[in-house]
Amino acid sequence: MDLVKPHYIGETLALRDNTEATIAYFAGLFDGEGSVCTYTYKGREPGRKYTAWLEVCMCSEQTVKWIQEHFGGNISVRHPKAHHTWKRPQWHWRVFGDAAVEVLKNIYPFLITKKRQAALFFKFREVCKQTAWKRGAHRTELRDKLIAAIRSLNYGAVETAREAGDNSEMIQSELCGDAQRVAAMSTHGS
Repeated sequence: MDLVKPHYIGETLALRDNTEATIAYFAGLFDGEGSVCTYTYKGREPGRKYTAWLEVCMCSEQTVKWIQEHFGGNISVRHPKAHHTWKRPQWHWRVFGDAAVEVLKNIYPFLITKKRQAALFFKFREVCKQTAWKRGAHRTELRDKLIAAIRSLNYGAVETAREAGDNSEMIQSELCGDAQRVAAMSTHGS
């Protein structure tokens, strides 16, 4: 099976001072076309390595470039091969690390569909920072649980209220002043 290597366009840009309308528009795009992605791999050192990022994949080059212009990140394009069912180039916007956290903090109040994945992403990043370079079964288990929860939601798992209650301590995130920010935005908008 041929792997299509993406072609990267542009470098990471700094997050711009976006208007509430721009942030809300992107939150809607991310809810519909975006993904919270995770990956586990073995590095040179013992133990597993973890990474997580945000991604939006679309056929619209213009829209993906607009996202990069306003929220930073990188763009790659995958061109279809003869055996692919899709016939147009796919444009991928990705942002990693602390830049991804900043993007999610901006769009979090406007998310609907991906709000739970975003909360898990915040927790995952926090756990990885606190346990970086530290080994131990309980640390690995916690990271693996968070990755499994994100992947489960990405693949359409339906969560019941009872299940959410059982894991509530695992998904709490520190969204510095999120409630105050939403209140401030609504006062400025009226």
